[in-house]
Formats: sequence, structure tokens, C-alpha cells
Amino acid sequence: MYDSESAILYHGPSGQEKAFEASKGAGRLLGTFGSHAESIKADVARSIVEMMSSVPVGDAVGVLLIGPLDTMHPAASDVLLKSLEEFNPKNVRPILWADDIGSVRSTIISRCLDQWCAGPEPETEDEALISEVDELVTASLEGNVAEVIEKLTELQTHKERHREILRVTAVSLSRREGFGHLDLWKSIRGVLGHPNVSFNEAVAAYLLMEKLS
Repeated sequence: MYDSESAILYHGPSGQEKAFEASKGAGRLLGTFGSHAESIKADVARSIVEMMSSVPVGDAVGVLLIGPLDTMHPAASDVLLKSLEEFNPKNVRPILWADDIGSVRSTIISRCLDQWCAGPEPETEDEALISEVDELVTASLEGNVAEVIEKLTELQTHKERHREILRVTAVSLSRREGFGHLDLWKSIRGVLGHPNVSFNEAVAAYLLMEKLS
């Protein structure tokens, strides 16, 4: 149930899903803006601002579903910023979402209440792999370079294992509380976009480094 006078920013693996669920109980949906396929641009942001400053017809509060904010064009962020501070929650409620809050402008984050949205449980029954991933994540977060390389070298003996290891890592990180794991989660997600993850790419991702040649 949406009961905040501030905009709420849902972020994480299920940020879009949770924002959509929240929008259904917050009032009457006036519009959905943005998608993974098309970033929000300045002209769309101006339409959002216009709707946020208007009074909706009827008794129901108007709801605007907006995201992903982490890929929003800079000019669009500039346009939207002031409205997030001045909108009347009795008339309209902006519900925002992002995959990675680290890529959302800090000035927008400061005007919102943020809600972390974890991902699903890892889709694997390989308990040994999950245990290995947990150890690898711990070594990575503690900055233990030698242990990260050693563990990835051991796992390299498993054919075609890197993508599965990285995928389980991303899900595992997404379910941890707080923001201490966000940079590593984002790094792993970035590498997962590669068609064939190499050993060097996996090492670089866990050590939060640029791709190793």
C-alpha cells in the first residue's frame, strides 16, 4: 500500500515488478513511462511533469509509473527533478523504478524513499555450487585477490561453468540486505551481458576491475 508523501523508488532485480504491483494499489494509473527498450527522454519527462502538476479527474489519486531511472537521459532527469520535490501526493503519486540505483542521479535519489527489491531464489539445485559462490563472494567483498583467483581457477575445471557461477552470484548478491554488495552485483550483471564469459572477464568482475586483456 502506497502511503508516502514522497516518491518511492523501487530498485534491484525485481524493481520493475514491485513498482508495478505498488501502482495497482496506489490509485488510478494515469500512465506508464519508459521501458528497458526505450529510455525516458526530455519530451517524455515534460509530459510527466505536466501530469504531476495537474489535478486528476475523479476522486482517485493519479498514479504515474516511471522507469528505469538508471537509463534516463540526463536532460530528462533535469526536467523531472523539481517535480519530485513539489508534487502534491493528494493528487498524484509517482512510482519510480530502476535496475541499479547506483546509476540514478543522486539528486533524484535524495528526493525519494528507496525500496530494495531482491531477486528470486537461484534456479539451481547444485548446493555445492551455491556454497562455492558464497565463499567466492565473501572473498571478493573482503578484497582477497589471491583467494578470488584461486577459487575461480578451481572452478574453471568445470566445463562451461563461468556463466552459471556468475548468474548464481548475481542472484545471491541481489538477495543480500543493504547496499554494500551493490557494486559487485552491478559488475557481475555487466559481465553476464557478454555472450561467452572468459576466465579473465570473471576475475575482473569479482575484483571490480576493468576487463582484463
